[in-house]
Amino acid sequence: MERRRLLGGFGCLLAATAGCVTADRDDPAETGDGDEAGEETNGSTSQSRSDDESDREPESNAGGVDSDGEDDEGDAPADGSDGGEDDRSDSVGRATELTGRRVETRSQNCLDGDSEVPRAAVTREGSETIVDGAAQTSNPCHEAAFERVAYDADAGVLTVDLTFESTASVCKQCVGVVEYRCVFEFAGGLPERVVVRHDGHPVTETA
Repeated sequence: MERRRLLGGFGCLLAATAGCVTADRDDPAETGDGDEAGEETNGSTSQSRSDDESDREPESNAGGVDSDGEDDEGDAPADGSDGGEDDRSDSVGRATELTGRRVETRSQNCLDGDSEVPRAAVTREGSETIVDGAAQTSNPCHEAAFERVAYDADAGVLTVDLTFESTASVCKQCVGVVEYRCVFEFAGGLPERVVVRHDGHPVTETA
């Protein structure tokens, strides 16, 4: 009897021990389900970190370097200039220049009471300065010619020296009056003053 009681108690002890082992095996912390849950949690954390990094804005280009690694020197102006001072050569006017001159004798007559000599009148037409005048000569057989023409661009003064040359050895014996016209062509403007002299004698000076 006593032996059966001991064997029965030992069997109960073995059964209780087996039940504890089974319960331990069913614990989620010891099974693979716990590992899978941990992996899912870690995966969610990694995904969140990846999304945060992708949402960050690129750092500003404080060092003046483009994303391609080249120096950022700024965009060139659309007009192709170097961005410096404006080219001002067009704003500087070209200096006035005497480009042409001619003189012609318009009439040769004897001096009469109505003749006004010497005389010279200056007019301006477009790019030309014109001098119309008359001079007294020893006889009518003379013609006007340039002795000297000078233009001072700094002072803006045109100086015209005329002489009157004989054209014939035999001529009517009377005091002559020779009328003439001079035309001066300019580029870049016109002279401010004109001085006219006949054989070195001042005739007129106009502004």
